[in-house]
Amino acid sequence: MLSAQQSQALHGADGDGCWNPAICYSRRSYARNRDRINQTRSRKRKEGELEQIPVEFELLSQLVFGVWVVYRQPGAVTPIHAIAAKIWQALDEQMRPVSRLN
Repeated sequence: MLSAQQSQALHGADGDGCWNPAICYSRRSYARNRDRINQTRSRKRKEGELEQIPVEFELLSQLVFGVWVVYRQPGAVTPIHAIAAKIWQALDEQMRPVSRLN
C-alpha cells in the first residue's frame, strides 16, 4: 500500500485529481485493518449462532491422571533415550501410583 503522501501525489492536484481527504483516509484505514475488522465481525456472527446445551454429569469419586516423561538430550533432532509413564489415583487426599512403566 502506498503511503498517504505517495497517494496524494499520485491522485492529488498534481495527479489524476481524485484524492478526497474526507473519503480517502477512511478507505485507507479500512484497507489496512480489514482483516482484523472482518475477523471480529465473523466472530460476533458465530457467537449469535451458538446454542448453549446444558449437560448433567456426576462428580468423580476419585481422581486419576497420568504422567508421561520422555528423556533425551537437549536439541532439535536428538534420539529418545528413555520413556517413563505413571498413572496416579487419588484416594482421600493421598496419591498412590496405580501403574508404572520405566
